[in-house]
Amino acid sequence: MSHWEDWLAFLRKLPADAPEWSGLDAFLADAKAILESQRLEAESLGKIGAALIRLKEGAQAHLDW
Repeated sequence: MSHWEDWLAFLRKLPADAPEWSGLDAFLADAKAILESQRLEAESLGKIGAALIRLKEGAQAHLDW
């Protein structure tokens, strides 16, 4: 079972008046912000990797000349 499934199973067992529900909206907002940050980081790493490949290929072309 994944972490998400574990968390969902936990939430399904909570009674409707459990105090944990009061913080759920803030938790979800924080989780979405973390997700966006991670997506931006992954995108940036991809761009950096592509730039490094182009740099290496360009440098190699000059060295081969």
